[in-house]
Amino acid sequence: MNGRVFFLLLMATVFSARAGEIVFESKPARTHLIELYTSEGCSSCLPAEEWMSGLKNQARLWQDIVPVAFHVDYWDHLGWRDPFAAKIWTERQADYSVRWKKESVYTPASCSTERNGNTASFRKQRRKRRVF
Repeated sequence: MNGRVFFLLLMATVFSARAGEIVFESKPARTHLIELYTSEGCSSCLPAEEWMSGLKNQARLWQDIVPVAFHVDYWDHLGWRDPFAAKIWTERQADYSVRWKKESVYTPASCSTERNGNTASFRKQRRKRRVF
C-alpha cells in the first residue's frame, strides 16, 4: 500500500511540475543597446549624460532600448579623475574604433545596435536626438 501511495504522489508531482514549465520565446523585434562613452573629465559630456538620463522616462525602456554609459579613463590625466572610469571601457571604445577604421576616439560618443543586430558606428552625441 505504501508503495502505491508513494508512486501516486510521485506521479502527481511530476505532472504538476511539467504543467508549470516556463517557456521563453524571442519576439521578432530586437532590443537596441545604446552605448554612451563619457567621462566626468569631459566638459562636453554633461548634455549627453542628461539625454541618457532622460531615457528613464521612455515607456519602451528595457523592452526596446537598453541604455548603458561607459566612463572612459583617457581624460583622467587632465586633473579630474573620473571615479566611474575603467580601462576596460576605454579598450571597448578603442576596439570599436579599430573595427570601424576611425582615426580617433572622443567623448561624448554613442553607438547602438541597428535593426540587423550589428553595432552602428560612433556618432557625436547631440542634445536632442530621436530614440529608435
